[in-house]
Amino acid sequence: MTITPIKPSGIVLLTTLRCTAACDNCCFGCSPKQGCTMTLDEMKGYVDMSLEAYPDTISTLDLTGGECMLLGKDVERIMSYAKSKGLKSMMVSNAFWATDYDKAYTTLKRLKRCGLTKASFSTGEDHNRFVPWTNVRNASVAAAHLGIETELRIEHQYGRMNIAHELEQDEVIIELKNQGKLNFSISPWMNYSKNMGVRNRKMKYIDSGKKDSCQNLFQNIIINPYGEVYACCGIGVCHIPQMRLGNVYQEPIKVIYERAFEDFMKVWLFVDGPEAVLRYVHEKTGQKFPCHTSHQCDICRTIFRDKTILPLIAENFYYAAYIPLISYNAIAKSRNESRVKR
Repeated sequence: MTITPIKPSGIVLLTTLRCTAACDNCCFGCSPKQGCTMTLDEMKGYVDMSLEAYPDTISTLDLTGGECMLLGKDVERIMSYAKSKGLKSMMVSNAFWATDYDKAYTTLKRLKRCGLTKASFSTGEDHNRFVPWTNVRNASVAAAHLGIETELRIEHQYGRMNIAHELEQDEVIIELKNQGKLNFSISPWMNYSKNMGVRNRKMKYIDSGKKDSCQNLFQNIIINPYGEVYACCGIGVCHIPQMRLGNVYQEPIKVIYERAFEDFMKVWLFVDGPEAVLRYVHEKTGQKFPCHTSHQCDICRTIFRDKTILPLIAENFYYAAYIPLISYNAIAKSRNESRVKR
């Protein structure tokens, strides 16, 4: 069966591995001591090569990290460059720079003029050791007031929900949320370190019976500071070797991006989601799976790192692949049509 690649709708640049925080459980291992950072010329180059490969579908540029705002004026410069190419800009930040509302508002107003249309601000119990959660509150409120699509992300840990509680009780946050000007999301903490002590415990995986497709796959061209391209932008991506597709300094970006569609497992995850894959394995073998959380990325990590799962899928490929591949081609046709810029 022929697999039709889904063309990307955007570019995601993991601009730097530096961060103002030094969380001991960071998914990318970021900290103030990390130095690998994209230059402005590199970022422009990645934008140009991506647009050259997919000029008819790419419409956004998303800056993340690490902490992208450590790039200073280069953030404004690359957003302005993207705007000149007809792209809308987005960003993910821990808001270390938003020490008060006025500063947050002034900074975001400048970025909006450069093309910023969406901003996501992240906090959590670990982040809060280095960047007060009130910074994220300042940035989120300022962005929402400026008409920037705003997402306030909170990573929660079992029994540690103080920050979420404070923000959920904030009258201004509540009002903006009710007005549809601010999205509020809470996601479970994932473990990436072997040195987490009591937090490094696993729970029994409980199948919810859902088929939740993975929305992190086949959306964007994702490039890290070394020029490596990832297949998805999920928070566990750098812990799954199979999600590394290649390096833009060694092969054309289109060849690298479309390599993801050669892997049936990625196609299946995109169509049905990781829970459906584990359900299939459980039905075949009775095997049970320990996971830290019910987070999709945690389940996906289990699929690729458990030494029994991929061989089983390979042995039963034709039985496992039939329905997902039929569904995929219909989805691919629709996605490609919807992503064409008018």
